[in-house]
Amino acid sequence: MIPVYYFEEERLAAMLKEHDGVFVHNQPFPHIVLDDFLPPEIMRRLIDEFPGVEDIPWKNWGAGRTRGGQEVQGSKLGQSDETFFPPFIRHFLAQLNSATFIRFIERLTGISGLITDPTYSGCGLHSTGSGGRLMIHTDANRHPHSGAHLHQILNLIVYLNEDWKGDWGGDLELWTTDRKPHRKIAPIANRAVLFFTGTRSFHGHPEPLTCPPERRRNSLAVYYYTYKREQNEDYEGMQHAARWVPTTAEDRATARELADSGRAQLAAMVGSRIEIPTTALRMPLEPQWGDRLLVTLLDGEGFESTTCEKVPAPHFTSDAAGSNLRAFASITPLTGEHGGDREVVALLAEDGAVHLAKKDETRTHFIGYIAAFLRVLGCANR
Repeated sequence: MIPVYYFEEERLAAMLKEHDGVFVHNQPFPHIVLDDFLPPEIMRRLIDEFPGVEDIPWKNWGAGRTRGGQEVQGSKLGQSDETFFPPFIRHFLAQLNSATFIRFIERLTGISGLITDPTYSGCGLHSTGSGGRLMIHTDANRHPHSGAHLHQILNLIVYLNEDWKGDWGGDLELWTTDRKPHRKIAPIANRAVLFFTGTRSFHGHPEPLTCPPERRRNSLAVYYYTYKREQNEDYEGMQHAARWVPTTAEDRATARELADSGRAQLAAMVGSRIEIPTTALRMPLEPQWGDRLLVTLLDGEGFESTTCEKVPAPHFTSDAAGSNLRAFASITPLTGEHGGDREVVALLAEDGAVHLAKKDETRTHFIGYIAAFLRVLGCANR
C-alpha cells in the first residue's frame, strides 16, 4: 500500500506565523526559504524513493544556452510525466497542488487566485550530476494552456539532498536586475524555496557541481500561475522563451556564435517587407491592429548602426539582461484603416535576444532570440 501525506493546517499556520511578511520584502525579488519544510519521516521517504539516472527515462534539459555541460551524467535532467514518478513522490507532488497548500501559498505571498498545472510542464523531478550547472536565467511561461492567458508567477522547489557539502556548490543563486549575485541558497534536504517569477527574476546555479560522481543535486518542483497577469516594471508580459545570462567564456562564445548566425540571416533580408498574422508576433496588441502586420527589415545603415535613439524612451538602451539594444525592424498594421501612427520596433540585444516596443511606450516585450523572430517571419504564408 502506498503511504499518504496531507499538509496539516496547524503546521502550515505555524509557518505562516513564523514567516509573516518575509516573502514580499526579500531581495533581489520576492522569495522565501522554508527550512524543516516537512516532517523528517516524509522527507526520508522522498529521498529514498527519488529515481537514479538509470531508473526512469529522464529528459536531458541541459545547462541552458551554452555548448558545455550537456553530458547526460552531469547535465540537468528532468521528468514532467507523472506516470514515471515513483508512487509516493507522485502522491506528494499532487499535495503541492492541493487546495489546502494553495491557500497557504496565497497567504504566504499575498498573491490570490493561484492556478496549478497538474501536468507539471517543465517541473516535476529535477536532477543534476557532478559537473552540471544551470545558467542564470528568467523563466519561460510553461503552462500547456498559456494561450488561455495563464501566466507563471511562482516557482516552488523542494530540495532532497541529504548531507550536502557546501564545497560541492549547487547553491541556488538569485541575481539583481544588473546581473550581479545577491543571495545564495544551499540545496540542502528538507529546504523549500518559493520565489516570484518575473522579467527580472534572475536565478540559477551557474557554477559546475563538484560533488562526488555518485551524488546528484535532486529536487522536486511545481510552478503556479495566474490569469491575465498585469504588466508592470517587474513583468513585461508572457515570456515564451527563457532569457539566459552568459557567465562563462563558453556561454559567451555560444551567445556570439548564435547571435552572429542570426544577424547574418537578418542582414540578408534587409529591405524586405513581410506580411505576417498578428497572432504570430506573440505580443499583446489591441483589436485595432487588425489581423495582419507588415514587418519591414531596416536598411543596411539602420541594421548596422541604428540604436534605440529611434525609440522615444531612453531606458531602451539596454534590456533586462544588460545587453545593448539596436532597432532592426519596424512592424505596422498591414492596412491603412488600422495603420495611423501605430508601430512596433524590433530591438536586437548583443547576444541575439529580441525585444518588441510599441511606439511612444516605455515597456518592451521579450519574445526570444533571433531564431524565434525568424520563425515569426516564417509565418508569412499562414
